[in-house]
Amino acid sequence: MTDITQEENPRIEEMVRFTAKAMGQLLVARKDAKAVEKGDAWMPDRERTPRGVDPNTGALIPFKMGDFRQHLLGKRCLGTYLLNPDNMVKFFAFDIDLSPKPESIWLKVHDPEAFEAEPPTLDLEVHHGNLEAAMHVMGEPAYRWARTMVWTQMISLIGIVKSQLGLPVLPVITGGGGHVIVPLGDLIPAVEARSLARSVMDATGFEPFRGDAFWRNPSNPNSGIEIEVFPKQDRLPDSGSFGNLIRLPLGWHHAADIRTYFL
Repeated sequence: MTDITQEENPRIEEMVRFTAKAMGQLLVARKDAKAVEKGDAWMPDRERTPRGVDPNTGALIPFKMGDFRQHLLGKRCLGTYLLNPDNMVKFFAFDIDLSPKPESIWLKVHDPEAFEAEPPTLDLEVHHGNLEAAMHVMGEPAYRWARTMVWTQMISLIGIVKSQLGLPVLPVITGGGGHVIVPLGDLIPAVEARSLARSVMDATGFEPFRGDAFWRNPSNPNSGIEIEVFPKQDRLPDSGSFGNLIRLPLGWHHAADIRTYFL
């Protein structure tokens, strides 16, 4: 695979420009503010303030095309706030999370290469492990289980969105799970986008368990899978708030040390 960081490659440059423009058009409703990942935290990107002045008072730095370029080249990791100041959004999304807790339950699937004399079998013994950490590490015992769980759930959501709503999707593999992003083309009220997202979740058989933003399978609550629905709000509580954000696709996920990618 061509390294996207090879900026001198004209083909890569053309691909970066095209992708950056598409991101801005499809995924950014709030153009006056962007989220930047710094360490383990996300915060609005602001201008520097003088020494001794609260950095949270610095002027917001709006999205520019160069920001998407830096994100795609791995120089910064950016997120987009879903709601703009008028409480409108350009997409809704489903965040499929694998549990990072060591007590997560999974079933071990035998590696067929290790059993030449017999076909692959399912070990019905219950195991425990960090599913999120196993997502991208082939040597982890739960690697195959974790990926199968995420991919299966993503494909299910994609099918429901297409059949029920007739909308396109952007399925993204992230550091510890996956995002199914549903671009809407135009700005619509966040309350309407949330209604559409809930209709999709109702069709999955999952049930909300913490407000209406977090869902899990009632028939298998210990599967290690949770689905978080965005946007989480109908409106911003005040003019100075930002609401929820979501990581832009194709950036570098520093915690998992991978580039997120489309499924």
